[in-house]
Amino acid sequence: MQDEPTRARDFPTLGLGHSPTGATSHTRSLVANEKVEELIDEVQKRPALYKKDLKQYSDVNIKKKLWEEVCEVLISNWAELSVNERKEQGHEIQRKWNNLRTCFARELKAQKSVKSGQAASKRRPYVYFDRMLFLIPCMESRPTERSIENSESNQDIHHTRNGNGKLKNPT
Repeated sequence: MQDEPTRARDFPTLGLGHSPTGATSHTRSLVANEKVEELIDEVQKRPALYKKDLKQYSDVNIKKKLWEEVCEVLISNWAELSVNERKEQGHEIQRKWNNLRTCFARELKAQKSVKSGQAASKRRPYVYFDRMLFLIPCMESRPTERSIENSESNQDIHHTRNGNGKLKNPT
């Protein structure tokens, strides 16, 4: 009898949660990596999950439906899971996505901080960086707004504060 190769579909939980035997399965890193790439691809197909400027991004019901679609693709036995199992697995997938996005943002920040002519670092780039480049337009830092726009506003503040910087009592 020949051994069949293990396939990603044999382990539907992204390396998270429970295996078919009920044991926690954190040791399936190769399988998890295949599912992680699939997770990234599935999220990319659904911009409302990551583009904050879309109206649908703020709609909880639409996002819930989109995450369920992602789960249906990633978890082969999604239809057979109980409501609680679906909820647990769905949260695991969303947690994994949040972690991926955070790691990508951290790597993007690290790459932007490298100055021209600086010696190359010996650190390895984030493994999913190239695959997640579609997030760059969504991750650009927003410009900060000043709370005090002009010097006239500053003068008004000085007139309403006493000598130690606290507001005067308006009596």
